[in-house]
This record gives sequence, structure tokens and C-alpha cells, in this order.
Amino acid sequence: MPHAPVFYCNKIICIVRSPIDVIISFLHLFTVANHTQKAPFEYHERHPKFWDEWIKMCATRMNLWYKQLMHDAKMKHLPVLFVRYEDLVNDPEPELCQIMAFLLNVTDITGSNAERRVREVI
Repeated sequence: MPHAPVFYCNKIICIVRSPIDVIISFLHLFTVANHTQKAPFEYHERHPKFWDEWIKMCATRMNLWYKQLMHDAKMKHLPVLFVRYEDLVNDPEPELCQIMAFLLNVTDITGSNAERRVREVI
């Protein structure tokens, strides 16, 4: 991103969400300026041409973002962990254990302080 401060890391955790949910959520944010309200109509019914363009624009931007992420990770030889947002919300414990294991460079956190902290949070 232009003018963004330089950020250094040695691992990447990327939380991904269903593109359908992201596109709709972003449109609500864009049109009603918050995350809790929705338009009082269905965009695809009232404005089908706009909806089609919105979908194409969002899909293109998401594609570019993921390509850049993977390019940067490959260029700097950074490991990447992808975590599905829906999994994190529906069943957080295994996802948090996976994140901790990734951060600690281990395959299993059973019996560790990391596991204890995850269980305390859950």
C-alpha cells in the first residue's frame, strides 16, 4: 500500500472469510456506513447492474490482494497459516490451538502453557 509504514514479520496468519459474506458485509458498510445495519432492500433485486459490477469489483480486488500476499510471502520465504473466520467463530479452540502451534513452530501444544492459555480464553 502506498505510504503505509514498513512492517516486518517472520510469519503470516491470514484469516479468510467466505467471499459471499465479505462482499455483502462490505456493501452494507459502504452504503449505510456501519457493520450492524442493512439496506431496507435487496441490492441484487433493486439494482441488478450495480450488484453485478460490485461483485466483479470485489472479486477482482480480493484476487489482487491474495496474489500480493502470496507474492510477498514467497519473496521473503515467510510461512503462511490460513484460518477460516467461520471456523474460528463456530469452534474457536482447535483454530486457536493451530495458531499457537504455528507461532511456536510445533505440531502439538498439548500440555503446554499455550494450550492452558487457549483453554482459559475459551
